[in-house]
Amino acid sequence: MSIEIIATNLFLFYVAGYETTASIASFTAYELSRFPETLEKAQRDVREAMEKHNNKLTYETIQDMKYLDLCIMETTRKYPGLPILNRQCTHDYPLPDSDLVIKSGTPVIISLLGLHRDEKYFPEPMLWDPERFLQGRYDPVAFMPFGEGPRQCIAQRLGKIIVKVALAKLLLNFNIEFNPVRKEIEIANYGVPIMAKGGINIRLSKRKEIQSHLSAIALQLVMFLLLLLTACTAAFFYIKWNYTYWQRKGFPYYEPKIPFGVLDEVRKRKATFGIAVSDVYRNTKDRVVGIYLMTRPALLVRDAHLARDMLTRDFESFHDRGIHVDDEKDPQSSGGVFFLKGLDWKSLRVKLTPLFTSGKLKAMFGTVEDVGDKMVNYLNAQLPDEGAKEVEMKSVMSTFAIDIIASVILGLEVDSFVEPNNAIRNISRKINLPTLERLFMRLGWREEAPNMMRDLVKQTIQMREAHNISRKDMLQLLMQLRNKGEINADDNDWSATKVGKGGQ
Repeated sequence: MSIEIIATNLFLFYVAGYETTASIASFTAYELSRFPETLEKAQRDVREAMEKHNNKLTYETIQDMKYLDLCIMETTRKYPGLPILNRQCTHDYPLPDSDLVIKSGTPVIISLLGLHRDEKYFPEPMLWDPERFLQGRYDPVAFMPFGEGPRQCIAQRLGKIIVKVALAKLLLNFNIEFNPVRKEIEIANYGVPIMAKGGINIRLSKRKEIQSHLSAIALQLVMFLLLLLTACTAAFFYIKWNYTYWQRKGFPYYEPKIPFGVLDEVRKRKATFGIAVSDVYRNTKDRVVGIYLMTRPALLVRDAHLARDMLTRDFESFHDRGIHVDDEKDPQSSGGVFFLKGLDWKSLRVKLTPLFTSGKLKAMFGTVEDVGDKMVNYLNAQLPDEGAKEVEMKSVMSTFAIDIIASVILGLEVDSFVEPNNAIRNISRKINLPTLERLFMRLGWREEAPNMMRDLVKQTIQMREAHNISRKDMLQLLMQLRNKGEINADDNDWSATKVGKGGQ
């Protein structure tokens, strides 16, 4: 495994991780502030888990916070980290119980936001109610916040740990209050993950008894429509014909707005791609609906059982994400587990899966808790000794998540609460995420941040190898994979010495 591939995948883990975990943690804190009884249950759950483990926040302690699990599950239902799942049909697929066939090469979109807020699957979908999962007031088939099947989120276990540590630290050290002056959260019309417009503001105050041992990405839609004057008439008729694709195939379809299709509201900056697709979901009734991403036909799956079958039982017909990467024009994405197809993806996924075993995550847990303590220290310094103060939780949780990912994934010792102008924050400021619609439209993603990440990873690897430094983080495990050909199954062995070196 080359340094370039290591850097590409670490960059993907970083980008995908910090924004989604920060959003889930801050949305959960916001909802807890709105429901005092649920907040009290969550606080009691955390306290009881701490008492069971001698008042130490460990990997095992986090696993015993069962009610907090329910709170996080409900947040990922109402505010899924990514609003859609995308796949591409890789073999002609006969649609069950119909005469229709999904042709190979067709993009397939599953609206998680639509499914998770559909009262058919989740009664009273806009009510944040963690106990719906205890009472069976939901359809388990429709709940898939991290995807399902072989291509479900590879780092979801780490993500859950990060969110639980953030919330546990918050609940143990601070009083959380709802600010009645603030309006209901409004979903922003920018960004790929679901984000709150204007931030997520709650009131925090210091607890009188604190256990002393605990401590927008602007949416850019670039359109180049190069129409030669002599071809205008021909182009018009071609586009009209193209927008009859689903009608010609016999599929139910959503009436397109030429020439942008479902991206018309995105073009007007009135909605994100995920919200635009969710709107189509709400305004249609069929199991599958033909839509258009500009001129490209795509199929929206509205049935949870069919969607789950595509992701699991029928995975062989939908094993690719359908995101084009040009190896020459876009080398930064080449080799990334998110983008790879077929056997290339499967081979890399098998190699990377041992990164996220319970044993490896347990070994890295101390680093996660240390960052949690830094967050607590920062908030204590911001809050008055008496009374409460409004805090914008999204920025706090973003800093928390960035530092954890920097430390656990990249092996960097940073404290962005104290020194925000560090190497990893500088990289995050350079990130210009490719919006989902751009990915679908096969426009290249060329930016500075991945190159900065590659240089940082290369320098760190060279330093560790030169000085025989070993650290319990994911970079160390990827060095082990690079030098030894596999990640050691022994959770106590983190050495990454090259085979044949040093007498081996």
